[in-house]
Amino acid sequence: MDVLCLDDTRVVLQGRPKDNDYIHANWVQLPSHRKYICTQGPLDETVEDFWLMVFKEKVAVIIMLCDLCESGETKCAEYYPNAIGKALTFGDIKVKNLQKQKSVDTMICFTLAVEISNETHKLVHYKWAGWPDRVAPANPGPIVELVLKTKPLCSSGPFVVHCSAGIGRTGTYCALEYAIDKLALGGTLSIVEVIKEIRKQRLHSVQTTLQYLYLHTCLIEYLATTKVVQKDSHIRKFQRDYEKYLKKFNEKNAKTNANS
Repeated sequence: MDVLCLDDTRVVLQGRPKDNDYIHANWVQLPSHRKYICTQGPLDETVEDFWLMVFKEKVAVIIMLCDLCESGETKCAEYYPNAIGKALTFGDIKVKNLQKQKSVDTMICFTLAVEISNETHKLVHYKWAGWPDRVAPANPGPIVELVLKTKPLCSSGPFVVHCSAGIGRTGTYCALEYAIDKLALGGTLSIVEVIKEIRKQRLHSVQTTLQYLYLHTCLIEYLATTKVVQKDSHIRKFQRDYEKYLKKFNEKNAKTNANS
């Protein structure tokens, strides 16, 4: 699917002429006015634009919700150095890996430095590759951990969130942050309305029924982890039903792929 980039909320590349200031990225603002940038995974031809955006907007955190290659299909360019001390250069931009540590599951945290014209900007990069494209994981734990780990950095600058197209996994994650933010401000919550608000800013966010259900599961897990609610029988039943639905979906999907 060709994903359109909404002009009203698009990120304009600073320092570029008007005929060359485009990147497929949108600003998404939460109720508290915190800002996220939802974008496509960098491609070979857009990596330099991506890092220019990160540098100019003084991005504090990059959240990567895809792998470089999934099921034999390239999802994202290799836009950062994986090894500590290594650096990659994209045009006039140098990106260096300062630190790397593994967290739970398949989550990895990097500290990166972006250098342009002898000016350096440091940021944190989280990569979680445990979320398959267009579907959803069974466990909400890693996403909740990601929300909690990055929360102290919220005042340091905007966050960039990307997967491959920058709408399914990315939109679901930002919808979760939007819902948490709205509840923290004391507002009433409708997940449908949350998704509508996100889609006004990043078109087609939250692509599938599974992502919609996973959003609920993650929100419940966050509220339980932060002691806002207790996991009663109704919550546990919802989580079991979600896992059953996911299992049936995966089994059906596997049969379809085997017969195709």
